[in-house]
Amino acid sequence: MAHLRGVYVSTRMSSLRSCGSLLAVAIALWAHPGAAQDSAAAEALFQNALTQMDARKYVAACPMFAESYRLDPRPGTLFTLAECEAASGKLSSAIAHYSDYLQVFARMPADQRARQLDRDKVAHDQIAKLQPLIPQLILTLPAKAPAGTLVRRGDVLLQRPSFGIPLPVDPGEHVITTQAPGGALKTLRITIGPGETRRIELEVDVPVVPGATAGGSRQQDQAAPPLPSWAHARASLPQDSGSGDRKVWAYIAGGLALEGIAVGTVAGLLAWDKKKTIDAECVGTVCSADGKEAGDSARTMGTLSTIGFGIGGVALASAIVLWMTDSPRPRESTRVAPMVTGGNRAAMIGVSGGF
Repeated sequence: MAHLRGVYVSTRMSSLRSCGSLLAVAIALWAHPGAAQDSAAAEALFQNALTQMDARKYVAACPMFAESYRLDPRPGTLFTLAECEAASGKLSSAIAHYSDYLQVFARMPADQRARQLDRDKVAHDQIAKLQPLIPQLILTLPAKAPAGTLVRRGDVLLQRPSFGIPLPVDPGEHVITTQAPGGALKTLRITIGPGETRRIELEVDVPVVPGATAGGSRQQDQAAPPLPSWAHARASLPQDSGSGDRKVWAYIAGGLALEGIAVGTVAGLLAWDKKKTIDAECVGTVCSADGKEAGDSARTMGTLSTIGFGIGGVALASAIVLWMTDSPRPRESTRVAPMVTGGNRAAMIGVSGGF
């Protein structure tokens, strides 16, 4: 964009610097009502930005102009921001700000328009010159992308209406990210030149959803962790032979209760520990790779903690029942058993018995 910089420096920048005091007065006439300290800060930013722009340090100058305009929205500041962006190659942003300036200019009284130093003509010329150089970017989502998929171009969140149509962007590199609900964050870096039109189909990491079971019911979206080896057994009491047998089984059930509670406690603590990583690595539903890994691990540990406490609770209740009901009984009269059954996706815990 050297030709653009040359145009600015040779024509408008030299005029701005030679008529610095006149420009400051003209802009001040249109100052937005606000705190005096904001106006002073805006003026200081504007002057510093002009100095940076004289040195062609546009990366530093353009944000200063933008901040000056935010604090005190003067038409001259808006125009100069557009000039800075045009010189730095941010063509789409420059055209947008030239257009904003022309809208403000159109609402000015005739005497105030006369004090704008023909900036309106410069803005029209710049728009006509830069418009053919604006790159166009067309983004599309694959058909498999689920509802709720997030797409960002830099810091801008794009909604569904933005897909499939040419969007004006600045020349240079752009970072585009996509993330489906529960899926990994995908990052794409592209470089687009002046006047170029590119069409890109974005990639989306869609989580694998298990299919339907043989009976037609849908399986859980995420498999539960396998149960501990001690949780697959079904403990059934033999027929009572006399006093004291139930106390033996009460001790066994009590040990199972302690083990279940211990597993639940440890898994719960591990899940809680992952929360620090999730808070640090996730914003809303968007997580880094470390944040997603921590979230998956926390869900697994949370499920295991719930199962452990559930088994421990039932085993403890069974131990109490067995202890309290210990007495001599006929051999064929009663059978009471703590029961835990299940597989990798589901578990059932309870007490079984026969009378």
